[in-house]
Amino acid sequence: MTDLSYMELGRKMSRPSNVVRSAKATFLANNKINYSEFTDKEIVEGYCDDLLKLLGEEDLKVMISDIFRIQNQLSDLVEEKNMDINLSLDDFFRQLSPLLLEVLWENANQDVDQSKLLKKFQEAIRISLEEELYLWQDRH
Repeated sequence: MTDLSYMELGRKMSRPSNVVRSAKATFLANNKINYSEFTDKEIVEGYCDDLLKLLGEEDLKVMISDIFRIQNQLSDLVEEKNMDINLSLDDFFRQLSPLLLEVLWENANQDVDQSKLLKKFQEAIRISLEEELYLWQDRH
């Protein structure tokens, strides 16, 4: 089984430079976005920044809420802008499912503190987010 610390992926990711992008290129905080104002590259960079921010989120509920928000925004993006590239969280969810099942399987026959189990779920989400971020950066 996979060790949920999975630090090799973090070493593969190209970390963004300390260049500050305009707030306009960060989509997570925006409810309605006019994608026609942005180039495809700005859109990818903005969502990569948002995924990177999610990696540092400590509150699991906020993390999950933001994942759903990004998923909805990407659905709107597909409808609004005909991009040369396809952005979705499909790979994220494909990565996440087996990791969550593994956490459940490893803890099924144990009395586990709920907060410890939620931390393990959060770590599985982080691993999947890192993989998603790596794939986006690699493709675009």
